[in-house]
Amino acid sequence: MNSEPISEPELTGFARRVGELRTALQNTDPCQLAFNTGAEFQESAPGEGEFSLPVWGRSYTISFPGLVACPSGSAVEAPIVMQALLAYYFYTADGIPLAGEWVSFHTLPEGKFYNQAFEGYSGKALARVFGNQQEALLQAALAAGGKPVTASNLPGDFAITFWPLPRLPLLLAYWLGDDEFPANAQFLFDRHAAHYLPSDVCAVVGGMLTQKIIKARPAD
Repeated sequence: MNSEPISEPELTGFARRVGELRTALQNTDPCQLAFNTGAEFQESAPGEGEFSLPVWGRSYTISFPGLVACPSGSAVEAPIVMQALLAYYFYTADGIPLAGEWVSFHTLPEGKFYNQAFEGYSGKALARVFGNQQEALLQAALAAGGKPVTASNLPGDFAITFWPLPRLPLLLAYWLGDDEFPANAQFLFDRHAAHYLPSDVCAVVGGMLTQKIIKARPAD
């Protein structure tokens, strides 16, 4: 998965991988899946039902055992990227408690391999767009579902938390620029993030969040 426009071959690959993940989960106890992911499960018949959980602040239902996701109240299936994100989440999540410790992306398993590209289309992209416009960034972050946080042990001049998935928080740390250094931003993950998504998919989430914030930038 990546955060760039998706080509036809990539769509085909996504669909194939989503099918593989769904097949692998069909015989899993749905109550265990609900616990692992932080979802709620409603049984409709023996071995059948649906999960509900918030994704980017919007409620989704996911059928079981098919694991097809739709926005709650709609029969229209979510786009393939959302299907893939949720399939990976349900497949990877193991229910381990969050560590409560923020770490940089490169510390996640195989994070060093993706780190340079990830920083380029996430934190650096935000810093290029917003620079020292703190209020504009805060407004855009709030519109994207963020919540400003204050704690003496947090990095940056200010920080904002996001919850794209129930067990996957992100922290945006932002440093304002000065005469010596330009503005800088970095997404941090809970140390146990890889228990809920593979590192490359965590990168996708960071890229998606970056685009959500940029698109929510208030007009000048």
